[in-house]
Amino acid sequence: VSIDAMGCQTEIAETILQQGGDYLLAVKGNQPKLFEAVRQALAPLAATPLCAETMTLEKAHGRIDGREYHVMAAGELAAQFPHWK
Repeated sequence: VSIDAMGCQTEIAETILQQGGDYLLAVKGNQPKLFEAVRQALAPLAATPLCAETMTLEKAHGRIDGREYHVMAAGELAAQFPHWK
């Protein structure tokens, strides 16, 4: 499940997990500790050359947007956030 900030609510996350799902959340700067932890954890991946598997280019509305994607399990950050279930 790809979901916006509403998915951070404990009840919604638990429902997704109870039904056997996984979820994907975007991390933004309004959660500075989490943002920095994720940034550091992804730094080795971000240092690798761009490729078609990790980047998309989109031309729309008179501009070109490039997005880079990397995925990691939340467990890799669990030690820094022990209150996570």
